[in-house]
Amino acid sequence: MSAVAAPLALSVWGELLEVILVGSISGIGLAIAFAFLVRGAAQSSGIRHGEREGSLVLNLALVAATGLICVGAVVFAVYEMING
Repeated sequence: MSAVAAPLALSVWGELLEVILVGSISGIGLAIAFAFLVRGAAQSSGIRHGEREGSLVLNLALVAATGLICVGAVVFAVYEMING
């Protein structure tokens, strides 16, 4: 009986480790993407008001790209929760 229980227990721990690892990596990546979104929005606001120098188009492209990444991550997470 213990021969059957041991592989099952290892399988559960392996899956738990995978969830922790993937969750940590994606959480850090999403936090970095959101930080770039906020930075790009602040930079483009400063450029529009004449407080900063730089390219408005590049900062708005940064906001758009990182915004799509953040929204895509949320949509993917909800999809995975629904479909398991």
